[in-house]
Amino acid sequence: MAEDNVRPIGTAASAKARARVEARRIAEHAEQIASELRHTGAVVLACADDAERDRARKAGRRAGRIINRKVRTKILPDGRVGVWDTERQDHPLHSQLDRTRGNKIISESGVFDGIGVPGAGPEDEGSQ
Repeated sequence: MAEDNVRPIGTAASAKARARVEARRIAEHAEQIASELRHTGAVVLACADDAERDRARKAGRRAGRIINRKVRTKILPDGRVGVWDTERQDHPLHSQLDRTRGNKIISESGVFDGIGVPGAGPEDEGSQ
């Protein structure tokens, strides 16, 4: 008899309100991700649990719709979520921009100073 008045929890006002808040959070996160995708073509998001990973992937897919590009999302082995623009390398200007940025980061880091350059390191002094 009491079962006649039972309705799905999803129809409750509080459940609808929580769903609206969640949708708004995902939309705001998607805008931030879209901005980063436009700039660099990829973003990695730290997530504490499965619920955050699910939200991050939803936001990443929505970001792809915002920038009107195909994107991929993937849960990385360390639990973070990667989102990247799969079409970015198809555009020659984006490819050039990414190469230039990468080369600048490498040269500024000094990681390769003297590595692989004949005569640059102490072990190469006698080999010339």
